[in-house]
Amino acid sequence: MTTPMHRKKTVRWVLLAALAAGFTLLLLQWRAPLTQVSADAANVASNDQQATSAQTPSSGHTLAEAPASLRERLHQSLLRGAQQASAEQLTQALNTLRWTDSEWQADPAAGLQRLQQRCQQQLSRAFERNADDSDIQQLCEQQLLLSLAESQGLTLEQASRFIAISQENPQPLKQFQQRSPLSDFDNPLQFFEQYWASQDALYGTNISHKVFGAQRDGMRFNQRFQDFLAQAKNLPLKDRLTWYEQQQQQFASQHGQPLSVLSSDAIDHVNRLISLYEAGDSANADDKLQQRYQLRRQYLSETSAERWRKREERQLNESGALAELN
Repeated sequence: MTTPMHRKKTVRWVLLAALAAGFTLLLLQWRAPLTQVSADAANVASNDQQATSAQTPSSGHTLAEAPASLRERLHQSLLRGAQQASAEQLTQALNTLRWTDSEWQADPAAGLQRLQQRCQQQLSRAFERNADDSDIQQLCEQQLLLSLAESQGLTLEQASRFIAISQENPQPLKQFQQRSPLSDFDNPLQFFEQYWASQDALYGTNISHKVFGAQRDGMRFNQRFQDFLAQAKNLPLKDRLTWYEQQQQQFASQHGQPLSVLSSDAIDHVNRLISLYEAGDSANADDKLQQRYQLRRQYLSETSAERWRKREERQLNESGALAELN
């Protein structure tokens, strides 16, 4: 019979084994698909049933009646599953920070700390230990390092450097703004270009371009788009759409993801299309309203398109004009 003390020793062994394995071995051992957890458990059960078939009847049994070795191996398999799930969630969260969360540029240390704490809470429940347990903390630090390297395209050394510098320099955007107020610049993009230059000097361009490059280029595109709309009123619609398509292709070639990945949904893309259709357009408000409905229906959904149409119909009746969407 497995005692509570024996079970604690098993958990301790799994933790220490994970820590002792090192970064490379962790990446190999703990990143197998989650489906393998159930398969491992099934294989364990099959092997132990064959080994103990001469001692136990063939009728069904509860897990509590299973041999101690089987219970321990199943338990360890579940712990590995919890470890794997936590690692995958870390990578997904870091991808979200990289592409869509403005906090990633404003205060990366805060985002990293939040993910570290979330990891410790998840594993503390799985391993039945305190969230501030040193083994849990070290395991999550290693997970965060591996996930950061994987999600941002960094080496482990670069990822370690990024974490250390971020922790040593909290709230860098706030600190920069205190030294260089936004009012000192002609437009927000000029302000951010100067801020990004300070980040390049802090982290090194090789690291900062990989980690922050996608959001930076997204903001640069937004400014180019506004400038293009102001200058493209006399261009045919086909030329306006061609320019937009070229911009999307350029972003995808640089970052391996479409421009739409910077948005949580497709509404930004649709709003840009609407702005391109309406640039220099002399159509009346009712025709524009119908054009907007058709584009939203095509790229969003009929329900969403109808909701937007009702909202803009009320706006048109109240103010006599449709609001610009750029």
